[in-house]
Amino acid sequence: MVDVVVEREFANAITGEDFNTIALEGMDCFATYRANWHESLLSDEGKNLLCCFAAPDLETIRMLTEDVGVVRRRLWATTIHDTGKQGTPNVVVERQFDEPVA
Repeated sequence: MVDVVVEREFANAITGEDFNTIALEGMDCFATYRANWHESLLSDEGKNLLCCFAAPDLETIRMLTEDVGVVRRRLWATTIHDTGKQGTPNVVVERQFDEPVA
């Protein structure tokens, strides 16, 4: 399994309730695609959403998001580092390099 982040951007801000509705609409597809949702992070202004999944590969999440009609900004494989401490806030760190890194 690979961990995958899906980044979404909304023209109009969404609320936590809006997110819950969106999430429930896609739940039925997870078993079909053998994908597991880890968590989602909604920005304070409600216009950006990161969703983290575990799936067999990136293509699985591409197909899943297309199947449920998700308009995504970006999608990438990631690594999750857990602190192991209860109540520790989540942080997303994104790095981009001009050249591929081994």
